[in-house]
Order: sequence, then C-alpha cells, then structure tokens
Amino acid sequence: MKIAHYYEGIYLHGGVSQYIQSLSRLQIGAGHQVFLFETAKTMTPEGEREAIQVADEAALFLRCANLGIDVLHYHTDLNDVAPPSLKVIRTVHEHSPHCLSGGLFLKRQGRPCPRTYNAISCAYGHLWDHCGSLRPRNVVRNVQRLKSQQRLLPQVTVICVGTFLMSRMITAGYPDANIHFVPNFTDLTPEAEWCRSSEPPAFLFLGRLEKMKGAEWLVRSFAEVKTDAILNIAGEGHELDALKALVGKLQILQKVRFLGWIDGAAKLALLRQARALVIPSITHETFGLVAVEAAALSRPVICSNAGELPYIVSDSDGGIVVEAGQIRQLTSAIEKLAGDVEAARQMGVRNHLRYKALYTPEIHLRAITRLYEREIVQ
Repeated sequence: MKIAHYYEGIYLHGGVSQYIQSLSRLQIGAGHQVFLFETAKTMTPEGEREAIQVADEAALFLRCANLGIDVLHYHTDLNDVAPPSLKVIRTVHEHSPHCLSGGLFLKRQGRPCPRTYNAISCAYGHLWDHCGSLRPRNVVRNVQRLKSQQRLLPQVTVICVGTFLMSRMITAGYPDANIHFVPNFTDLTPEAEWCRSSEPPAFLFLGRLEKMKGAEWLVRSFAEVKTDAILNIAGEGHELDALKALVGKLQILQKVRFLGWIDGAAKLALLRQARALVIPSITHETFGLVAVEAAALSRPVICSNAGELPYIVSDSDGGIVVEAGQIRQLTSAIEKLAGDVEAARQMGVRNHLRYKALYTPEIHLRAITRLYEREIVQ
C-alpha cells in the first residue's frame, strides 16, 4: 500500500509530529511505502526521512496522484476537496472541528470549557471568557476555519484519538457514521517490571509551559505537600519565567527543578525515576500521549479530570484522577504516592496492563490498516 501523511510541519516539536513519525515507522516495518508531506519546511532529524514540501493542497493532491498514493492521511484541517480518485482519511488530534478557538479553554476563568459548539454561546465565550483571540481578523479566520471543517469533514473518514473528542464532535453535528475512535499509542520499548523510583520521590511534569497545561496549579499544590518529595518540570513555554518567580515566592526552590525541554533517552530516564507522572491540564486534552508512555514504563499517573485524561487514567487502574484546578485534591494525591511506594508500584503495574490491552503499536496498526482497506474498497 502507498500511504501519504500530511501535516504543516512533520518534524515540529509536539505530539502530532511524534505520532506521525511513530506511525510511519510502523507502516514501513509492515511493508508499506510511506511518503511524508508538509507545507512548512522543518529540519529533518538524523536518521529520519526528509519530508516533501508542498506549497498548498492543490500541489499535495497533484504529487499524490503522480505517486499513485492509495490513502492520503491528513493530520491537520482540510481546506479543499480532494479529487474523487484520491482516498482521504483525517485524524483529528485537536478540538478545532468543533471549537472556535480550538482549545476548549476558558482563559479568564482558568478552567476547561463545558460548552458544546453554538455560534451564539461561543461568540459570548470569546468576548467574556477570552477563550479565543478578540482580534477581528483572528475571529473571522477562526469562524471560516470552523465552517470549512463543518463542510468538508462529513465527506471523509474521520479518526478521533479520544472518546471525549469523538462525543463532542458528534454532539456538534458531525455524522457519527464516518467517525471512528482509534486511540494513540507509544512505540517505547515497554517495561513490565516496576523499577524503584528515586529517593526522595520525584514527581514529573512533561509538557509545554502554557496556562492551559496547569503547571501553575501543580506548583501551588506542591508547595502544600508536607511529605519529602521533589518536582521535576521538563518543558518550555511562555509561562516559564512566571513559574520560576512563583517557585521563589512560595519558597520551594529546593523542591522544584526546571529541566528545560527534555526528549529521547533523557525523557525516558526521568519517567523511570519518577514516583509518578503528573498531568495537571486545565483544558480538555484530546488524548495524553505522555500518560500512555508512563503506562508502558509501569509508572502511575496523577491527572486532572479534563478531556480524555480520565479515560486513559482510572482511579481503579493506573493512577489518581482529581478535579481540575483543585489544589487540595492534587496535593493529597501527591502525598499519597509520595508516602506509599507500594501503592505507587501496584498502580504502575496495573497501568502497564492497561497499556498492553489498549495502547500497543500492534493494536493501533491493525485498527488504522482496517480503516485504510475499508476506504480503498469503497
């Protein structure tokens, strides 16, 4: 099978780019021919294949036709109708098809947005809750983008990476007949055995340092932790300086370490040493790849009840779910695992079993291939 993946920048930092690279390796390993297309030229990492740059979707469609592509797999918004001979599948990694701002985050209130898309309520949200840009040009662009997705997505097979995202899209009016749930995966080499965490126990945050990711909530909660513990914050973003200032103000400089952007082997080492991974998002995450990575390495996860996170992490399985933004609950969860290594070990083992049942590369590749084959024969 000849497969093409299309995204703005194949080798940008972020979960979507990581997913495309991982899926491409799986498909090549299964004997398929895979081509990568992007509009913004990105630097190709050593050992990876260079993506083909195209000016726009018209150029993309032409290149795919010339290459005899069987399936064109989109990982970004559609802006044009593909020719009938080209089979298109769209994986939705974000909330842009049903949210004007694309984030489902009420910036003024600092909490996840509870609304289902409606032109009037979402316009109110922009003005009052500041859930999106107030600049007229940006508002017009977002409205046009959403209308374009409402027009084009019903014409193609859609994959949602999470059940929360899928339910929101169906509620927003997208036809459920062509929407399929295929959860993400990790191609980390799994570790079923619990490896003892460092002492004092270290809790790990991995991600962008942006308001909606909840790092401020985590820092404030950690300041209330009485049990001896360390917080490692691995990431970069606009909130970095503010977070460092907050750590100083709360007088917890000895308990919090800022490590910058961490990837590859260094990230795996941090996960293996962590008593637990903490995902304190205060926005509705569409998935939560780092939670699955923790599960593959038999680590427990503490997360907020936002978006797909509580579906991936369960109190009865591999972690603790807390109310988004609630300092007391997050502090209590951290103290529980900091003071009880056996509870953390048991959660980590259950988390690994959940990974094996739902999030392995083999499971994901089978599901994606079935949808490709279904699309080709239609």
